Amino acid sequence: MKTNLLKFAAIAILFTAISNPSSAARSERSSDRFHRLANKIYTNPEKYEFIDLTLEDLDKKSYTELLGVAEHESNRWADTILEGDYSLSEDPLTLNSVSAVYDSKGKLLAYRITFSQRAWDTASCDFPYEEYEAGNISLEEAHKDCTEGFISGAAYVSPDFQESTRDDENPESFD
Repeated sequence: MKTNLLKFAAIAILFTAISNPSSAARSERSSDRFHRLANKIYTNPEKYEFIDLTLEDLDKKSYTELLGVAEHESNRWADTILEGDYSLSEDPLTLNSVSAVYDSKGKLLAYRITFSQRAWDTASCDFPYEEYEAGNISLEEAHKDCTEGFISGAAYVSPDFQESTRDDENPESFD
């Protein structure tokens, strides 16, 4: 039964892609186009106007959308900085800053966001794996001797919040 459902789902997805290839191609081109635009912005920032927004300037929908993008972008940390000697806390991710990016004609091109989450440098301490894995101590207790800081990241987000790309000039870091 489960196998039949999986086959049906795979066939449905394939049929959708085949029957409407233009939307898949359009989405891919759009993503490439936005990535190229973001690359231009972060390699030549002097050509663009960055207007810092306070988080209070954002309406609830915009804040929620940007926080969702930040959470999505932070998922890459598992393949980058978290492969090193760092461990994330269970605290929620924080949206730290938002800048609106405009071209010379005043057209909104993107938002640049920064975000962070509390973390520990596990190379700075002896982590008690056995006690933690056995459930004898909490995550906080296990890291009590570790250097505490934040893992931070940055990304560019399209004005409609549908596309985003990492700010390659400012990769994630621990501070």
